Amino acid sequence: MRDQQSDELKKRVVEWLENQGYPLEFLTAAAFEHEHFDVRPSQYEPDPQTGVPREVDVLAMLTMDRSTSSNGPRFIRIEYAVECKYTRDKPWVAFASKGTQMAPSARITQTLASPLGEAITWTLAGDAELQELDTFHAPERPAFGGRQVFGKEQDAFYSTVQSIVSAARAVADSYNEEPDDPLSESLRFGVIVLPLIVIEGELFESWLDTGTGKIVVEKNSHLRLHWRGSEYHPPVATVDIVTAEYLPKFVELRRRESSLLLRRMFECAEQIDRCALQRTLRGLSITSGARGIRGLPPLLQRIKAEGDEGVQLVD
Repeated sequence: MRDQQSDELKKRVVEWLENQGYPLEFLTAAAFEHEHFDVRPSQYEPDPQTGVPREVDVLAMLTMDRSTSSNGPRFIRIEYAVECKYTRDKPWVAFASKGTQMAPSARITQTLASPLGEAITWTLAGDAELQELDTFHAPERPAFGGRQVFGKEQDAFYSTVQSIVSAARAVADSYNEEPDDPLSESLRFGVIVLPLIVIEGELFESWLDTGTGKIVVEKNSHLRLHWRGSEYHPPVATVDIVTAEYLPKFVELRRRESSLLLRRMFECAEQIDRCALQRTLRGLSITSGARGIRGLPPLLQRIKAEGDEGVQLVD
């Protein structure tokens, strides 16, 4: 009798876990581990404004930690901050429009990043080869919002996007140096943080066909959202939304192109390191292109303030 009760309780626990979506977190972590990411489940980082801890369901990273600088070890890193949502009975629909397109260079510049990461993406924004990577590429109609179909007043789409953008911002800010730290501290971690939402359920894309005046709805497995609803910098946060079914292909693709991205980030970090040593930006090869933000990123402003004014854009 006792064994029977124990088995029944175990069954109920399994059913509860499945209904809460916890298996999706395990599967997401496994997909990144399969592609040799360093995976950390259930990470907490303080919110950049409130200080309240923000949970990241899965944090997956690739690091080029063999690099060194004149100031000691440097870590060049790509991180995915992932939120997992079980929504099998309530599909998600993303609203898309050609009007939400961003300049290729702006998509790179406005990537969430550490101080050195911000300087790197700002410098490399005009790199045509990087612009074509899936990491930064944008579809013809990027999404600008969405809803959970059949959802209640508290919309899961909005709250999930806000949550993962805030969490990703918190991860990036965890690499910020203290105001009185030496410049060398800002040069240690060149990190970009990419928000990702994985859903266990159906994903749809919707837009207006201007020719017919009718709403079009198509099923999709991967959508890119340019989110302007965040109160944090940068002004636009790019969020990938993928289905659990598509996730292994998504991770495989991102792993394949990571070598090029990490290498370019490392080369740029070396240039910035030399600029910091010489207290000048004259040796920095800044690619041209619209960035969607004004002025230099804070780290480059600091180097410029301690040296001369020379900055040269290159094609």
